[in-house]
Parts: sequence; structure tokens; C-alpha cells
Amino acid sequence: MIIIKTKLRFKIIYKRVSGFYIFGAVHIVLFLKRLIVARFLIQKDSGAVKATNKKGIRFTDS
Repeated sequence: MIIIKTKLRFKIIYKRVSGFYIFGAVHIVLFLKRLIVARFLIQKDSGAVKATNKKGIRFTDS
């Protein structure tokens, strides 16, 4: 009985872990994609902000 229970436990744990790893891998890929997109957008935004700030400073200086 104990052996059967442990085997079942291992099977359940293995299923949970494998499922978790698959889910985790997908989640990590999506997270990395989001990070790359976010960085790209932030770079674009910061570039725009810097340009506007420089223009604003130039206008204020002049």
C-alpha cells in the first residue's frame, strides 16, 4: 500500500511539476517578449521626451 501511494504521489508531483515547468517556460517567454517590447517603447518614449525637453529648454533659453 505504501509503495503504491508513493508511486501515485510521485506521478501527481511529476505531472504538477512538468505542467508547472511548461507553464513557466511559456510565461517566461511572454514576459521576455513584454520586457523587450517595453524597453523598445520606453526607449522611443524617452527619445521623444528628451527631444521635447531639449526643444523646451532651447525655447526657454532663447
